[in-house]
Amino acid sequence: MRVKILGAHQAESRDHHFTSILIDDRMAIDAGGLTSTLTFEEQPRLEAVLITHRHFDHVKDLPHWCSIS
Repeated sequence: MRVKILGAHQAESRDHHFTSILIDDRMAIDAGGLTSTLTFEEQPRLEAVLITHRHFDHVKDLPHWCSIS
């Protein structure tokens, strides 16, 4: 299993991103820093995103049409 921390911060800047963890390039835990850290080529490879809770820094990069239940 390959785990990559994309972001782990409560604020966002050029070098720091909201919470996102990428697992095996196919699954993400939280979506706070997906689009700011993954390339356009990497983003469609995601098959699932597990959201830990609904705070903005964990869901920011989900598409607006995506429902959270």
